[in-house]
Amino acid sequence: MSSQRQIDIAQRIAKIRQPAGEDEPDRILSGWAKTHPLFRKLMDGAPQGIEEKVNYLILNSHNEDDWTATCRTAEALFIKTRSAKIAETALAAAEQEKDADSLANIFYLIKKIVTISWGSADISSRISNHNFVGEKEQYLAVSISEALKASQTLSPWVCSLLEASRQEFRVCFLANLLLDRNRNLYFDIERYTSLYKLGEQDVQLLLEKIKERVDPSVMQKIVLYLLPLVTMVGSLWSQLGIDDLVARVNEFPVEIIIKIASHYQFQENSINRIVEALSPKNILEVAVVYINKEYKMASEERILQSVLARIEEDPDSMYRADSHTGLLVLMSMGPEALERVSFEKSIEETVALFLASCWIVIQKWIKTTWQKTKVVFFLNTHKNIAQKVCPVVE
Repeated sequence: MSSQRQIDIAQRIAKIRQPAGEDEPDRILSGWAKTHPLFRKLMDGAPQGIEEKVNYLILNSHNEDDWTATCRTAEALFIKTRSAKIAETALAAAEQEKDADSLANIFYLIKKIVTISWGSADISSRISNHNFVGEKEQYLAVSISEALKASQTLSPWVCSLLEASRQEFRVCFLANLLLDRNRNLYFDIERYTSLYKLGEQDVQLLLEKIKERVDPSVMQKIVLYLLPLVTMVGSLWSQLGIDDLVARVNEFPVEIIIKIASHYQFQENSINRIVEALSPKNILEVAVVYINKEYKMASEERILQSVLARIEEDPDSMYRADSHTGLLVLMSMGPEALERVSFEKSIEETVALFLASCWIVIQKWIKTTWQKTKVVFFLNTHKNIAQKVCPVVE
């Protein structure tokens, strides 16, 4: 949410208030009628029925005291009747309302209605399918998200709602679900991991919404929660401190690891920690990227040397982790590194078999390309071939 007004309204929707409990709606109204003119007028005249009186209050309450009584009375009546008319009146009131105080109370009431009727597909669908736009769409997302926390049951209609909803609604719902009322990571968020298998764009929008509302320490906890769940980790790494990055670096794809290394390229201690934490397979792939860079800055050359030093510590393990990439990197390092690997065959035979397999791939590529394009390619150097064939050859 972009404005302080929207953040404040969302917090008030989430706020805990005194529940209606088993109080009779008439009794609640009678009590407030002693001191509040709006309620005295209702008790003395039209409309006559209790449901009509409650619907009138939902549409005509304005100050905080009126809303406190209205929400309690409407909640008490809905507990007894499960009347869809109360839900429809609340939605209609939300449509026409602009005042922040009234909006906070109306969507608080909607939250209570959704919570009470959680197992009712009829009431839930009436509310969740209502076509709010702009900030009110976000308040509806907060209301349903808070109702989910209260019910602690991930109903199928919620999953269907999120799949069919607009991105703004979905992101707002998930952002609110992550946080408790004190803006900390929600203690029971593990219940809802299935909802956070998100793509790159959703993740970025989610982080932007949360960043406005939480401290950096909470933000890091949220990122660590999301990291194993999202389908694209993207810029999640930029929200983590160096200690968490070192601990989780192998959960990122290599292209992100390269970005991390570039970010810390002038901090030698941090680079050494990251390199030390990398798995053998990742360290080899990082090595290939830096070896293939035609022009390297001094800081990038230092990263490469740190990576090669790590490989040189145990070249045999590196080869076992990925024989093709391992052999390629070790060949670039010279015969000393190759001699420390326990090959099944001789070094010469192993290298010859490797190059032969590369040539087979190249021949297949030439044949396929020729058949598709009927264009003769003049392949001047092994590097030009490699760049067009596959990462291993490159």
